[in-house]
Amino acid sequence: MMIKLGLVYIGCVFLAGTGVLQAAAAFNDLYGLLYFPKKLFSYFFALITIGITMAVLFAWNWHFSIGIIQGAQQAGLFFIGMVLALIFTLLASSILNHRRFPLPTDKKEGLDALGNRTFIQAISSYFRKQD
Repeated sequence: MMIKLGLVYIGCVFLAGTGVLQAAAAFNDLYGLLYFPKKLFSYFFALITIGITMAVLFAWNWHFSIGIIQGAQQAGLFFIGMVLALIFTLLASSILNHRRFPLPTDKKEGLDALGNRTFIQAISSYFRKQD
């Protein structure tokens, strides 16, 4: 029972985390992190994913009447869920946007580089510059 609770909790955190990352990327014009070409779709995606997660968490005791996740376990599961959401967002957005963004010639660094290129393009250009 505890493993099922943990997996459901990680799934909820993962789903909400991907939604929050999409909303944050859309708000900050980081088009290289978006799953969709239009910011409005990313906001809609965030609204749906966060809404589903909130519905599951508010009905938690109805679905799992005896299931409780202790504080330290919950922190660890939250961390795992958010790391998975971040990795998924970086990889999925890089795959989805690979053809959309030709390699830019500007010299933006850090998070600003994700405004007009994908994460994988930004990392590869960084390491090419180091050579």
